[in-house]
Amino acid sequence: MVGFSKRARRTAGDRPQDGRPPRRERHSSRGAAGLSRGAAAVLLGLASLAAAACRTRELRAEENALPAPARVVRATVRPVGDRPVERLEGRVEARTDVELLLVDRFGRLRRLDRRQIESEEETGEAFRPASTEDLAEELRREFGARFTVHRTEHYAVAFSGTALYAETVGLLLERQLSVYRNHANALKLPYAEPEFALPVVVLADRQAFDAFALGDVGPTGAQSDSYFNAARNGTVLFELTAGDRGTARTRVQVLAQLAARPTSVSTFVHEATHQLAFNTGFSRRYADNPLWLVEGWAMYFENADVARSSTPRNVGGVNRPRLLQYRGQAGEPAPEAWRELVRDDRRLADAETGPAAYPQAWALTFYLVKRRPREFAAYVERMANKPALLRGAPEERLADFQQAFGSDFEALSREIQRFLGQQR
Repeated sequence: MVGFSKRARRTAGDRPQDGRPPRRERHSSRGAAGLSRGAAAVLLGLASLAAAACRTRELRAEENALPAPARVVRATVRPVGDRPVERLEGRVEARTDVELLLVDRFGRLRRLDRRQIESEEETGEAFRPASTEDLAEELRREFGARFTVHRTEHYAVAFSGTALYAETVGLLLERQLSVYRNHANALKLPYAEPEFALPVVVLADRQAFDAFALGDVGPTGAQSDSYFNAARNGTVLFELTAGDRGTARTRVQVLAQLAARPTSVSTFVHEATHQLAFNTGFSRRYADNPLWLVEGWAMYFENADVARSSTPRNVGGVNRPRLLQYRGQAGEPAPEAWRELVRDDRRLADAETGPAAYPQAWALTFYLVKRRPREFAAYVERMANKPALLRGAPEERLADFQQAFGSDFEALSREIQRFLGQQR
């Protein structure tokens, strides 16, 4: 609402404060033709300004208009081996000469060889992501009667253990989302509310988790207490307090049991951060995401002790386990080690070099967030806009990093060492 002063609201027919009748204005019946040339020019100028303002409003409306919703594509995929013919529906996320990336309404991605696609057509139907209710029904269909589903605002948690633990996991996930949102916005990093309802699977115990992980992502999944499956768009974990089952009767007691397992909780937070980063704009699934950034960002949140407090205050602080791992290495990383870290993913992906590369990725991320936040935000924005299915060369990765932070790795190495030397 626009406010006006009392004086401005008085009309031409109101009586002035001195009591005299209002002065009668004289109007010409000749209209614009009877105006002076100066007055006519003023009116023409005002008309031009009004027309320009109207056009500006139209252009702004066009700029601010929401893009037309993507249309559903239906693809028929030829069978491979013993698999039957598949008929898939979803939104095209990316397309190359050889591949098609399709996402369904539950956020699941399918990477298709275009030679296997028998037919592809647009249905004309607008693509609409599933709600948490719809996702819950899909999880019930997928996992069957052995699983129950607990829903929160953003998550659908399918579980085969106790309802109390699943409800506690839902609480912790929502806490983590809130912490993540606040932190990303404070750092001016890309953030948008998740487009898809987020699936989570909680297995009853370690044995059930290992068996599920082996079939879901292979042996690497069973080597941890939880993991994020990018294709499924879901986090998978198991009931950490399974050995204490029956001893906790309230959520507070479950939280206390989890607080006694800080390493496992930090792993859970790490994987939950991956899920959030890939669903809120920090990273794009199946894109050329630098692994040091993906893992460094997840490690940055590991000390968010969501099991102890609904508003953890240590987020963004020193991750002491990672700092100790970093300091426990034989000597400080040479400048070339930092160059190799950002140039490609080999050191992080290799089983032998990974244990040293992971704390180094945390150290680089922690330093950049704390000491060079503007450059870090610009770099993340650039990486988030990388298209899916296209893999950049190592030299392109290096150039992206140097564009944001410079090419002097000797100076960068000294700055990181000095900064980490001040941390306790």
